[in-house]
Amino acid sequence: CGTAPVIPFNKIVGGSGSLRGEWPWQVSLWLRRKEHKCGAVLISDRWLLSAAHCFDIYSDPKLWAAYLGTPFLNGVEGRVEKIFRIHKHPFYNVYTLDNDVALLELPSPLSYTNLMKPICLPDTSHSFSEGTKCFITGWGSTKEGGNLSAKSLLYKSLCKILSGFCLNVHM
Repeated sequence: CGTAPVIPFNKIVGGSGSLRGEWPWQVSLWLRRKEHKCGAVLISDRWLLSAAHCFDIYSDPKLWAAYLGTPFLNGVEGRVEKIFRIHKHPFYNVYTLDNDVALLELPSPLSYTNLMKPICLPDTSHSFSEGTKCFITGWGSTKEGGNLSAKSLLYKSLCKILSGFCLNVHM
């Protein structure tokens, strides 16, 4: 599975810009091949993992395309794959977003390259300790409360905190 190279951070609003091949498992999901709508990650040669809410309105896999192997949303480079099937979590709740995960099946296996390889997933028994360095990636908004997506993949370093902290802060 893929590993991200260690490179210096170039600060931009909301995260740092990504280089080609830096996050080779990151996928851009395009609706009708016209615009980026959601992100996904490559987890094997035929499967992507995404958020189920991305498919609440447009659930027909024929409407979706996966762009792999590029951090840029220009639609010019990278590899385009059709989505064969969308499997939402059976207990996904559209109102609470509980179990907000979906598996997307590709029509045929991919051949891995330096720009396109699966993410490393931990064993189900693995426990991350507090303070573990983690990364988030995506083409999200570049401003708080903004709705304009970044044109190139962003990433940000985070540290894992205790889940009890979130419960105490948000209750």
